[in-house]
Amino acid sequence: MKKIQNFYLYSYRLVGFIFLSGLIISILWYGFSILFFIGNSSWSVPMILSPNQEKVMAHLEHVLAFEHEITKNKSEMIAATQALKHKNQLLVINQSLLEHINQSMSYQSLQYDKASQDFKNLSQEKITNVKELNKLTSKMKKQELIIDKELKSGLITKQEALLAHINWNKLLSNVIDSKVSIHDLKKRSLDYADAASTLNGSGNNLKLIDKVIKKVELEGQIAQLKSDIFSLELTVKHLNRNIKKKTRVLALMTNSPYILATKKATTVAFVPYSNLKKVTVGEPVFSCFLDMILCYKSGYVLSVYAAEEYAKHPVFKSDIKGQLIGIVFNQETDGQKKLLFLKSKPLLI
Repeated sequence: MKKIQNFYLYSYRLVGFIFLSGLIISILWYGFSILFFIGNSSWSVPMILSPNQEKVMAHLEHVLAFEHEITKNKSEMIAATQALKHKNQLLVINQSLLEHINQSMSYQSLQYDKASQDFKNLSQEKITNVKELNKLTSKMKKQELIIDKELKSGLITKQEALLAHINWNKLLSNVIDSKVSIHDLKKRSLDYADAASTLNGSGNNLKLIDKVIKKVELEGQIAQLKSDIFSLELTVKHLNRNIKKKTRVLALMTNSPYILATKKATTVAFVPYSNLKKVTVGEPVFSCFLDMILCYKSGYVLSVYAAEEYAKHPVFKSDIKGQLIGIVFNQETDGQKKLLFLKSKPLLI
């Protein structure tokens, strides 16, 4: 009985010693780990990205959305460029037509001015002619009185007197016709002057106002075309900037391990910013059997990805920022380790 009691007592002491030793070792190991991570700047955390991971699928959706936006912007830019080309062609045609109309109206205006001056000169000549006829009429009126006296005196025959009266009436008729002609010439001179003014934009000739309206409409079309061209040029520049900007972003997004992971499982490593100075493409990567001791070379750094990433600190469990790196492993199982070390073994062991 005493032997059994001694055995239980010995076992209890042994279990207590083992438990206490394990607790002390754990505390020491944890303390050592804290000191190690405070002083070490070569550690990184391996991560396995698979096609079905939420972040991989979300990244793929973003890439596809960006590609769709770029394709849409390119289609819009092609349409805007074609519209711009068409508007420029219309502008050239309309400007040429407006120039032709201006030349034609300017020529017609000069012709109307010349015609107006010609009719004005003719009316002046007619006025002079009427003045002469009025003088002749006054003389003929006196002569007619003399003819009547001579007819009564029997100095001339009735036939001669009748012929004299006919000549008198013809002269009066010529005077009236000349006055009417003067009025007509003045009117035509004013009409041509008004026509010339209308073509220059200040007259009221109803027959020519339609041409002026068409010219104004054409000028309005040219102004609208210039406005459309300016707007389209801004649109093309804006779309071109957007396409270039989105293309650069897409290049960064496609140069990502998340895109590689859409095809097959991809192992990468998270490196905090404080440890990035240790990262060089082609440098060796080390894995360890016991987190940070008994380490061996397990691969090399293939690439460094520019996008910022977030992860948990392996000891402190706080959020940290850094970047992902691509690694080529000698054995795939090395990517499943808790930690990796860059460039050299952490404790030279």
